Amino acid sequence: MMPTVNEAAEKLNITAEEMNRILVYLKERKDLVIIGDGFVLHSEVESAFREKIAAIDGFITLAEVRDITCSSRKYVLPLLEYFDY
Repeated sequence: MMPTVNEAAEKLNITAEEMNRILVYLKERKDLVIIGDGFVLHSEVESAFREKIAAIDGFITLAEVRDITCSSRKYVLPLLEYFDY
């Protein structure tokens, strides 16, 4: 779902310096943010997550969000903390 900065750099086969330049550029454009322990959250993923959360009626639980996003606690917890749910 969300790679870490290091995972993304490794997958792209680029240096930490190159990755940093890309991150600065994308952050300035508001295309992504870094959350939790260095997870890269793209604006499209953020929008989709917000839509799924908005569809929940009543109290939001980590387990429910995990289930509706078909994700894991590893990713859901930092997202919920970022959105302060």
